[in-house]
Amino acid sequence: MVGEAFLYMAITQGQSALTDSQRKALLLAAAKSFTVASRMKQSDELIKRYAAPSTPCLVIGGCYRIELDSVNSEDELIALIRFLVQKAAA
Repeated sequence: MVGEAFLYMAITQGQSALTDSQRKALLLAAAKSFTVASRMKQSDELIKRYAAPSTPCLVIGGCYRIELDSVNSEDELIALIRFLVQKAAA
């Protein structure tokens, strides 16, 4: 984790004398890492399981999918999310 924190700082805050090509190589290596590949695979599986029609798509409790076109306002969306979170927790 310390190495990852250093790389993040080096790339984003310019804390070291990395060249642009070194920064690019570090970012590509991170993007192709086992951790990122695993997380992407998990995300792809969830998208398929939830049958997400588009982005953004809200799935509450793994079983309630909110179609954003079906709500008329932000307040209505928040109320629906709260209701479904309580229902999923019951």
